[in-house]
Amino acid sequence: MQNPDTFYLETDTAMFLMKKDRRSFGKDRYTAYANGFLCTIGVNRRFSYTVSLKTDRTYWGVCEFVEKGRALSFEGMLSDISKWIDDKVWDLVSDDDDNDAQPFKTSNGTIAYYQYNTHLDGIPVIFLHGGPGDGANTTRGRKMHLKHPIYTYDQMGCGRSDRISDLSSWDQEDYYRELNEFIEGMGFEKVILIGASWGAGLAVGYAARYGCERIELMILPSPFISSERWMTDQMRNMERLPDEYRKEMEAFMRGEGSIENYQHVMSEYYSRFLFTREINREIAIAAGQTVQNDVFLSMWGPNDLVCEGTMKDFDLTSDLQRIDVPVLFMCGDSDEVTIDTINEYVKMVKGSRLSVIPYAGHAIGKDQPTLYMDSMKAYLEENGQ
Repeated sequence: MQNPDTFYLETDTAMFLMKKDRRSFGKDRYTAYANGFLCTIGVNRRFSYTVSLKTDRTYWGVCEFVEKGRALSFEGMLSDISKWIDDKVWDLVSDDDDNDAQPFKTSNGTIAYYQYNTHLDGIPVIFLHGGPGDGANTTRGRKMHLKHPIYTYDQMGCGRSDRISDLSSWDQEDYYRELNEFIEGMGFEKVILIGASWGAGLAVGYAARYGCERIELMILPSPFISSERWMTDQMRNMERLPDEYRKEMEAFMRGEGSIENYQHVMSEYYSRFLFTREINREIAIAAGQTVQNDVFLSMWGPNDLVCEGTMKDFDLTSDLQRIDVPVLFMCGDSDEVTIDTINEYVKMVKGSRLSVIPYAGHAIGKDQPTLYMDSMKAYLEENGQ
């Protein structure tokens, strides 16, 4: 059986589109360049192989890695090589965001953006981060293993982007404009928008203000579409906590508690609805102790359950009916966004689909990374992507 002429080598480091070098003799030789790495694989028909990985990032100190091995099948060889590549360089790659960041000038300042797998021909995917006030999750974008160029950016005031000079006059409309400027400035004719939590609101807001002409499809995990609906969902979730936590939060909201009381309750709340798996409990507890940044405090407020900021009247619910591109909604079965709310959103977007991920909270990609990835990939493939 002949080896294929081309194939994807899926790694967290890069999506290599390996192509056969027909000048080779004795062995099939494949090469591909992606994300600063040149990968070369030589393999015979018995699946004995030699793989070389070279990088132009000389500041790492090591510029080439070489491995030899033998597998029982072509697929087994790819699995072995993929694991070997990530074992060798993933720690180096995942700590290198400073060097990956590139500047993009907007009308309000400069934002930092990140691009991966730009050698691929698919429609560009733009990951929109949550918050408001969080930063780009470059790791998640890489680990999706999508056959598309991947772009993500730190929204203004977040991550490595410029600070916002006057937060009192800044609102979600500025972020819609920023996304439009990025899409136009990068020269994208079509994009796939993947926005989680506030990122989903950003995607829907962009579609409402600028239309869907440039959008191929949208994937909206755990969508934050309405401040009022978000607050209603949080109160419903609070009712599911043990009495001691509910009473402690009620006292805090009456002005009778301390910030320590609030953090104590939120650590428990996050361990049930932000993350749900025991392996992420320490992360949930830490999240409950975290002081929010200035963007979040200005646009939402100090209490994650109640909006006191500029987004108090934020509501894109009626705009959902105007979306005329394929949409996949996603949520965890223990999400901060309740399933009742998600179902209402699904009914508003004609032809949209819903994926409910088991044993997952609001941070689906952290609780269930494989199911999160597989649901997105299946939806993309179903829609010809």
